[in-house]
Amino acid sequence: MSTTNPIPPVRFRRRLTVAFVLVAAVSAGAIALVSFALVRADRYRSFHERAISSASLALSLAGSSDRNGDAEVTAEEIAMHLGSRQTFEVIAESDEETVSSNSAFDEGDLPTEFETSRVDPEFSHQEVEIEGRPYLVVRPQETVGPVTLNVLFSAGALERQLDRLASIMLRTWLGVVILAGLVGLIVARSALRPVARASEAARSLAEGLLETRLPVDRHDEFGAWAVSFNEMADALQKKIEALMVAHARERRFASDVAHELRTPITGLVASASILRTKLDHLDPDTRWAAERLLGQVTRMKSLVEELLEMARFDEGRESVSLATVAPRDFLATLLSQRGWSDLVRCEVKDDFLVTDARRLERIIGNLIDNGIDHGDGDVVVRWSTNDSWVTIEVSDNGPGIAEDDRERIFDRFYKADPSRSGGTGLGLSIALENARLLGGEISAGNVGDGGSRFTVRLPLL
Repeated sequence: MSTTNPIPPVRFRRRLTVAFVLVAAVSAGAIALVSFALVRADRYRSFHERAISSASLALSLAGSSDRNGDAEVTAEEIAMHLGSRQTFEVIAESDEETVSSNSAFDEGDLPTEFETSRVDPEFSHQEVEIEGRPYLVVRPQETVGPVTLNVLFSAGALERQLDRLASIMLRTWLGVVILAGLVGLIVARSALRPVARASEAARSLAEGLLETRLPVDRHDEFGAWAVSFNEMADALQKKIEALMVAHARERRFASDVAHELRTPITGLVASASILRTKLDHLDPDTRWAAERLLGQVTRMKSLVEELLEMARFDEGRESVSLATVAPRDFLATLLSQRGWSDLVRCEVKDDFLVTDARRLERIIGNLIDNGIDHGDGDVVVRWSTNDSWVTIEVSDNGPGIAEDDRERIFDRFYKADPSRSGGTGLGLSIALENARLLGGEISAGNVGDGGSRFTVRLPLL
């Protein structure tokens, strides 16, 4: 019977922890990203508002720089007048010249296009990067005479603040992820502890420890689960114990019947032997009846002997007597005694085997008898040695073994073809029990081009 390995609790606990961490990481990451985007937008809006306010002040100051009465103010005068301001820089443009309050700036640093400010439509703005540093350029729609004013505000401090905020949020996010992992691990261990306990209990039940039960120490779903598990285990234990009692009663009944039949069968066999000597003196009708009677007595004798053998297996009274077996001589003797020499073809290697010759004869004899009975009379025995095992194959050219019969072919009294009147249905069961007693096994299958094949594997001693 094949078994499947359950998923280790550690692996499921790891999955649950990873899922917990992923949920926390995605949630915390989404909150951090949205928060950072909102803070950044608010900071830039405030920065723009202050820039517009400062640009309006610069425009007023530029207008007051005209000290020559009727003379037009020049770009140089405005740049020199506003150059003392530390909060911004100025680039003044006119048709004749472009002058900057800072020698590091020139007209090539100005953007070619401006956007109308949402704070004040009287101003336009654009973000630029000068020598690797971010600036906001604000241009009033109003000019000072022939001079167009460009006010530059450094956004470096704001960018550094946002970078620090992003770093803080990243470290906080990592802390949340680590904390979520620890909490998830603790929660997974706590939540899966009853599952692991139930898994161990189920495994113990599968191994035959029918008294295994789960402690009911909780009043939640797991507590109800433990109660249901214990009820199932109680019902299963009672059912298995009842089946074991019934099975033991069945085997004891078969053993008792075989023992009770042995004495009358012995008498019948003795009488049949005497009757066989008188067959030639009987009239045809009486002789036909006597021959049928002799055949049925022989069959009954074989059935009782096989039942007694199975009873000895069940009671554990069978023993093993080891001896060296030569394959060729062993098979030749077996086939000659059974009258199968013309029906069985042998492919044998000269490898000696230490085993119980009587039980080996029982195994191979029953398999050959099954092949002759169900095949077309052509049975092949192959004997080979591989590593520490001896492999003996008995194949025939019959119809093979149906898929539905393959699982039950070694059951007691089971016949793949119930219409056949011959045989007791115990031959393959006896062969299997003898193979197990010798430390081996038997498997059944079909040959590719038709027919069945039984494979016996016995250990080399």
